[in-house]
Order: sequence, then structure tokens, then C-alpha cells
Amino acid sequence: MHDTRGSLRQMLNFTARRARIAEIASLLKHVTAAGTMPAQ
Repeated sequence: MHDTRGSLRQMLNFTARRARIAEIASLLKHVTAAGTMPAQ
């Protein structure tokens, strides 16, 4: 029981971390795309 709850919490933390990393990656991609594109 405790093991299942622990693994579930670990999986949720892992998913949240991956989602945050993907969010930051997409944000950086937009920033770099805007930086490389000519501002005209």
C-alpha cells in the first residue's frame, strides 16, 4: 500500500517535471525564433 502510494507520487512528480520542461522548451523555442527572425 505504501509502496503503491509512493510510486504514484513519484510518477506524478515525474509527469509534472516533464510538463514543466516541455513548457520551458517551447517558450525558449518561441523566444529564439523571435530573436532570429527579422523584426520587420
